[in-house]
Amino acid sequence: MRFRETTLLTRCKREGRERRLRTRFCETQEEKGEEKRERER
Repeated sequence: MRFRETTLLTRCKREGRERRLRTRFCETQEEKGEEKRERER
């Protein structure tokens, strides 16, 4: 599951850079990732 989320997030970032926009889904995934990293510290 973690790998799939990371892959989706990477794709979101790449697409966001190309289009100069980010979808709500990508932002949500990014926030979840930040929360996970904070908890792991």
